[in-house]
Amino acid sequence: MAEGVDVGLFGDDTSGKTSIVRRYTDNVFTTEDYSPHIEDPKIIFLSQFDFLFNIIDTGYDKGFSLYTRMMCYCNIYVLCFELNKNKSTTMKRLDWWIDHFKINGKHIPILLVGTKMDERSEAKNKSDYYSTEEGQKIAKKIGAFDYVECSAKENINIPLIFEKIGQFIKKHGMKSLKHQPSKCILM
Repeated sequence: MAEGVDVGLFGDDTSGKTSIVRRYTDNVFTTEDYSPHIEDPKIIFLSQFDFLFNIIDTGYDKGFSLYTRMMCYCNIYVLCFELNKNKSTTMKRLDWWIDHFKINGKHIPILLVGTKMDERSEAKNKSDYYSTEEGQKIAKKIGAFDYVECSAKENINIPLIFEKIGQFIKKHGMKSLKHQPSKCILM
């Protein structure tokens, strides 16, 4: 029987979390407003790893209470950021996310994902976008186990996100992901 892994997608409200989930699970990309619901997680089976992934799209939570609750239950964090956002603001936001991940008092593996890579290739001023090398440096700085760039719009590297998670679990084992008593603060 396949074991289950709770994968939480986190990031700011326009970081592309929902687009990643919808592209991967339904092969759909839309620009329509869509509000994901925690009560409707997507469950996928990766046969090459024999894992069930419960994908939790955290959506946007102005008060942060939903994020905090979901952080308590995840085995893996996928932290998404837009490659085309202001670099100093993005670093502050990523640091903010990492600080909130640490509230749990337990080490949860993080996969850093740079989104909207299709826009970088079309940009007039490419220096406004994070390069792959810059993304890799950020991943190292925050202690992420890996870094992936993707485009849900063009369906580039979306499966790779979940393959990287599967590879991490295969290498480190399920025991490294088991829910542990945490110091979660539920607000």
